[in-house]
Amino acid sequence: MVYLHDPYFIKKMSFEDQFDAEMSSASGHGFAITRQKKKRKIEAETYPEILEMSGEFDKEVPKTVVQKHFFNRENEGALYKHVSPWDHAFVTAMMQRPQIPTYNMNDNQNVDKYRDTIEGVTREYEERFMVEASGDQRQCCMEEECEGKFISQAPSGVVLREFLLPSQLKAYEETKRYPIQRAPCILCKRLEIAQLLVSVRAAGKGMREDCIVQDYYNFVDIPGEYRLEDCLLSKKTVWEGIVSPVVLHVRNAYKFVMKNGKRGYTQWKMPFLTLLPGNSSGTSHSSTSGN
Repeated sequence: MVYLHDPYFIKKMSFEDQFDAEMSSASGHGFAITRQKKKRKIEAETYPEILEMSGEFDKEVPKTVVQKHFFNRENEGALYKHVSPWDHAFVTAMMQRPQIPTYNMNDNQNVDKYRDTIEGVTREYEERFMVEASGDQRQCCMEEECEGKFISQAPSGVVLREFLLPSQLKAYEETKRYPIQRAPCILCKRLEIAQLLVSVRAAGKGMREDCIVQDYYNFVDIPGEYRLEDCLLSKKTVWEGIVSPVVLHVRNAYKFVMKNGKRGYTQWKMPFLTLLPGNSSGTSHSSTSGN
């Protein structure tokens, strides 16, 4: 007869056999003990079906209905994590208002105050910034979305340097410190102003009288500068946030050139004034030699 508690027998039995023997014996337990089944290791050799796929993964990130209706088809493949459609409507309502039927800009006492807060820049000053950044100069804050990347005259485009107002450039020359917030390039600034003006006119509205969309203006109708007809300006009967002329941004008005070994653009299709208005046609084309 073999006894379960025989040391020799126990030594020969495996743990599994010992456990099962103890559980089957009438030991008078008042409760039942259960064990989880052993987990099997899944490998390609034993389960080759894990290497098969019945379908394809959906790699396209789904977009909300609001985003699909808010952005146009040209922006379909771009990321807009920084844009909120609800914020756009809120900000637009804060800036725009219905037109005032009896509005006259000459009667707006704030126009002169606004002009004192913006800085005038010459054509030569602007063209100094129509080049790529070098040294410690900073790129346009739009980076790969910079307007310099989308000029048709350039094969692959150029991310231009950020545009500094004359006061900001003077502060940098004195302190060697740039403004804390990086600014857009001159082309992107022109584009932003044009978009705001087109937006308010397309909506058939005007800007609120405490809103101004520019922080600089261009000199016009002066020999060597821009013509007034090439610039944007608010209507007299509608306040549109522009108090002094700003050059209209047109992509095909720029031509790719090399300036002192740096890639950039010249305004080859944008005439400049050679004589005072009324004396002659007074227009010519920009030089394409590059400075």
